[in-house]
Amino acid sequence: MGYVSAKSYAEFKDKYADAVNAHIPDATKHISNQPDNATVHHLILNDKSQDRLTFFSKMVLEDKIRTLQAMQFKVNLTWVRDMY
Repeated sequence: MGYVSAKSYAEFKDKYADAVNAHIPDATKHISNQPDNATVHHLILNDKSQDRLTFFSKMVLEDKIRTLQAMQFKVNLTWVRDMY
């Protein structure tokens, strides 16, 4: 989940950025040591006819979004259908 990566990024800026960037060959796409204004993208895979989450899934997602925003991250949610 994006929360764990974002939290690691916020807590261990230099080490996290170095570890991630070691796997990105194109230096122009490296992440910064400062996660200010970074965006966390959540893709919600859905094979149902409506874009809905269960009550508890929605509660957990809302809590994580608020926490990420308090950590100064932007958050994007995208529903993905017809994966299979």
